[in-house]
Amino acid sequence: MKLINHEEVNTLIKQYGKYKVLDFTISKYSDNLIGYLGEHLKLTVTVEANGVQSDYKFFVKCMPKEQWLADFLTKSNFFLKEYVMLSDLFVKFDQYGGSKWRPKSLLIRKDLFVFEDIKELGYQMFHQQGVLNYEEMKAVVKTLAKFHAQSFIYEEKMSRELQRPYRIWEDFSEHLKETEELKWRNTGRNAVIDFLKVNSKRKSETNFSKMSGN
Repeated sequence: MKLINHEEVNTLIKQYGKYKVLDFTISKYSDNLIGYLGEHLKLTVTVEANGVQSDYKFFVKCMPKEQWLADFLTKSNFFLKEYVMLSDLFVKFDQYGGSKWRPKSLLIRKDLFVFEDIKELGYQMFHQQGVLNYEEMKAVVKTLAKFHAQSFIYEEKMSRELQRPYRIWEDFSEHLKETEELKWRNTGRNAVIDFLKVNSKRKSETNFSKMSGN
């Protein structure tokens, strides 16, 4: 059984125009590790229009081949969370417009996601041991700000439509809350809090412990 079939590829390519799909291949996206919670592949689609052939390249994230890791992702609902966000919540965000802050998702299944390949748009993978410079940090913060702005816009629009205060948590709490299996992420958060307790200029303020998460 193929990871992705010809019909799905045709549906994907239709988003770019009236092309005839001649062939498609799936290969390893990178020799370097670019993520722990899924397998990352490259989909290359050869198309033809008016006698001219061209290639489209896409980024694929899917359930890993390693059974133990696939079982972990299934048990933790990690893939299901991402599926719900991509197929439902983020679609709702897009309905209300706003600045682009994430790669366009082109095909969404519960076990596989296909996105535009941002490397083809000029972006580069940042080395995990590198340090962001000022301009790169600004870009990260601006992207996060766009994401949060869209969530606030969505809640405000829904509140007006429902004529009452609305929060995303109402419909997505099951998928937003952390599971026991993924609480290792708290280690990073706690490290930052401990650092602030020692080095923050505001550590002597009365409500500092509350602000730092305790």
